[in-house]
Amino acid sequence: MTKTPRISVVMPLYNKAPYVVEAIQSVLNQSIRVEEIIVIDDGSTDDGPAIVKTISDPRIRLIAQANAGVSVARNNGIALANGDYIAFLDADDLYQPGFLAGITQLIQTFPQAGMFCSAYTSFWADGKRENRCLRSTQACAMLCIEDFYAAWSKIAFTCTNAIVVPRALFNDSSLRFPQGEKLGEDQDLWFRVAERTPVAYLNTPLVDYRMGVHGSATQNQTVLEILPCYTRLSERIA
Repeated sequence: MTKTPRISVVMPLYNKAPYVVEAIQSVLNQSIRVEEIIVIDDGSTDDGPAIVKTISDPRIRLIAQANAGVSVARNNGIALANGDYIAFLDADDLYQPGFLAGITQLIQTFPQAGMFCSAYTSFWADGKRENRCLRSTQACAMLCIEDFYAAWSKIAFTCTNAIVVPRALFNDSSLRFPQGEKLGEDQDLWFRVAERTPVAYLNTPLVDYRMGVHGSATQNQTVLEILPCYTRLSERIA
């Protein structure tokens, strides 16, 4: 495979007005041209949607829905996507230069995979940065991960913002983000994908994951019991 893949980026938006322009620009500035950016406004109460409308690019599609949560927003984006591959980027996070080029190289190198992803960097407003990657693997290495859980048990080496999947994968309607869950809903989908197909991985941090954002689910919830995604994983193992 040598042609450039057609990639749709699905971006859920809920009250992220201070960040959404930077997130969209990080996609538009990629060396690989995206097919479209589907911004799903999940009932925002700030001026984020109005800000998106000011960005003049025909590839940006702004879709409004009543507030129903990030899973519904992402699933609606999947249904609307026209690209052959679908990427997911939250409205307060960023692609680093070269992300889509790296993903394209993975697709061309490992066409048998069903998930293409990179390492990522967690960053804070005070300038702190922390890379999340496979420590036992050479930096910049491309590899096909056959045993996802063996690798995942060492470190959460990728995240939703750094994952791209073939749209054809979603022909299976059971592969969707579970609705009504605020933590682990994305892991649930990626676990089920990784159980079915090899994972192509670039051990270079090419996505910036913003920490400490007001209103973020990971910042506002204390986990006191096992998340549903891990309960379901345990049931599948059994």
